[in-house]
Amino acid sequence: MSNTNGRQPQAALTPEQVAVLQEQRKLKKEQNRLKAQAEEESKRRILPREWLDFRDAASSTGSTDSSNSSVKVMSWNEVDRTERLFPVLQKAGYALQYTTGPRKRHGCLIAYRNTTFSLFGEKKVVYDQQEVRDTGTERARRGSSIVTRNIASIIALKLVNAKDDEGFIVATTHLFWHPA
Repeated sequence: MSNTNGRQPQAALTPEQVAVLQEQRKLKKEQNRLKAQAEEESKRRILPREWLDFRDAASSTGSTDSSNSSVKVMSWNEVDRTERLFPVLQKAGYALQYTTGPRKRHGCLIAYRNTTFSLFGEKKVVYDQQEVRDTGTERARRGSSIVTRNIASIIALKLVNAKDDEGFIVATTHLFWHPA
């Protein structure tokens, strides 16, 4: 006996069959999620460059504990994906000073060991707003023939265990600037 569309009517599924189908769908969904995650991870890897020798931090130090790192200060530019990077650095014991240019999606980062240094002062320089000459229109004084929205981040770090105000000045910057 067939119905109006020419197909045989399906028998109702037993509760066991429904449970099996639900489990199969759940497994398929998890497989798709893992596949998408693997594809995303592969997009984040550094492209191979035969002329460069890259090593994981653990393989170069023999340790998987990032707190053993001798790196006390790092300065980076073109930093994005902060939602992934910042928790890793903070877990490794770094304090972070992150600055961006106006309406930029990436910025400059200075990370320093919070057991070694404390922040003493900071300054952000927006290159497009810097006066480069004393005469002319405001635009000519600023030298803004091309607006880059680039910045410099400068911080003063004080040694935590120093008797005096010993420390360092650290900076990172976007170097492209085009004053007229």
